[in-house]
Amino acid sequence: MCEESAEEKSPHTAITSWSGFVYQGKVALYHSLKLILEDIQGCSNYKLQLDSLEDFAILDEDDNPISLHQVNAGGVRS
Repeated sequence: MCEESAEEKSPHTAITSWSGFVYQGKVALYHSLKLILEDIQGCSNYKLQLDSLEDFAILDEDDNPISLHQVNAGGVRS
């Protein structure tokens, strides 16, 4: 009798990477809302960019980075 390996029993999924993306998105949303509440006029031309330069970035109207962010389980590193 041939036993199936753990890899054969469990289908390949992207659940772990998906939950990481969801977490990054929540942190990006929180940070963006915080910036807006601190200075709504000052950030009116900012853009939020997800998963390109870093996990998320805040860009100005000319696509120059205002801030770049890496998200990990411990929080945000700027």
